[in-house]
Amino acid sequence: MIKTNIKWHFWQEFRIGSTNRRSYCRFSSDHQLENLISLLLSCKQTSQTAQIHGMMLKTGLDNNPFPLSKLLAQVCMQDIRYAAAVFEQIKSPNLYMFNTILRGYSISNDPQKGLALFNCMRGQNHRQDFLLDQFTFVSVLKSCSRLLEVWTGLGVHTVVLKSGFDLFLNVKNALLHFYCVCGRLPEAHQLFDELGAMRDLVSWNTLMGGYLCASQYDLVVDLFKNLCRDGTAISVTTALGVLSAVGN
Repeated sequence: MIKTNIKWHFWQEFRIGSTNRRSYCRFSSDHQLENLISLLLSCKQTSQTAQIHGMMLKTGLDNNPFPLSKLLAQVCMQDIRYAAAVFEQIKSPNLYMFNTILRGYSISNDPQKGLALFNCMRGQNHRQDFLLDQFTFVSVLKSCSRLLEVWTGLGVHTVVLKSGFDLFLNVKNALLHFYCVCGRLPEAHQLFDELGAMRDLVSWNTLMGGYLCASQYDLVVDLFKNLCRDGTAISVTTALGVLSAVGN
């Protein structure tokens, strides 16, 4: 549980500054918000986060996008169902909130809901204040990879190309991972080649991992040699991958 004296001190501050939901905008200070965020980040369990959520509901801070976004991000890491319930109560979620819950689904036991949410986000994309970004595509591609949703992932790739987000390395690496996980190694290698000078260690490790899973050990070793010639520093993951390939 959160320490009672800390919670009581925080709650007293809000009682002094705000006596009802409508007055928080006028009276809640930056100091109070900092205390709330600090307490929120210290929560290790959903029950603790729920206490902070309760305070926000009583003081009207659930209408403030900044602490509400922090709450959503915190609870997404703890309980995706609770996070979804919080998200559904937000009247006009912004892109950050959408991306937060989308990422939550991508690492949850129900990534399928992330695909449905992505379709909903695309429906919002006509708004000038709501445009999909690189983090949207990284999360939905992660869901596609976990579900082995080949055709959905190919569709997302098409949207990426049309929207110009193929210029972002994190999106390229997410696509690379998707193709490797789904066993589409020719497409993965083509994408890797297109990266050119943009490649980083994640790119190399991802393609090497794809070939390793496909038992194409010679290609893993060849990639490792090219990596060394490229001058990119290797990681433990790189070393373990090439050792596994050599051992077979």
